[in-house]
Amino acid sequence: MKKGKTRNRVLAWILTMAMVLTMTPVTAFAEEEWAATASADSPIDAHEHDNIVYNQWPENASGTTLSGGNYFLTEDVTLTEHVIINGTVQLCLNGHTLAMDPSSTKKNKNLFFVNSGTLSIYDCAGTGKITGGQGYYDNVKKSYKGGAIYLKEATLNLFGGSIEDNRATWGGAIFVDATNSSST
Repeated sequence: MKKGKTRNRVLAWILTMAMVLTMTPVTAFAEEEWAATASADSPIDAHEHDNIVYNQWPENASGTTLSGGNYFLTEDVTLTEHVIINGTVQLCLNGHTLAMDPSSTKKNKNLFFVNSGTLSIYDCAGTGKITGGQGYYDNVKKSYKGGAIYLKEATLNLFGGSIEDNRATWGGAIFVDATNSSST
């Protein structure tokens, strides 16, 4: 009788510890921390994270190609055409909005076309968003894909911010094209 009680107590203790450990926030086990101090009212003006310096987002980024770099927003940005990513790009929204101009007459109205590259999005202020994308036009299928982000043999890492109020026939927010694309 005593042996059964001890075994039950040990089992109860093990199960309790398992429950406690599974309730621990996942961020406690993260390998990399994104540490910066900012708020929506006072976003940070200079960026450096993990000994990486971030430059201000290019003023005329609409319709350009970024082959790599680390960028942060200093204000809300409205694009008239998507930005093509061919390399590794890290972007901190810094509490700001990156939007597509709804009156743009361009055929491709998604915000990012990531072509064999990697786009990592962060938001150290916690209120940044990507919005208003209307997709990348597929001439063959005659439809729009990837409202905000189109990945073609590419990788998207989303560590912060939100992707909202985008639309497309396929992938209202994100469209993943080909077997070598991924998102986290």
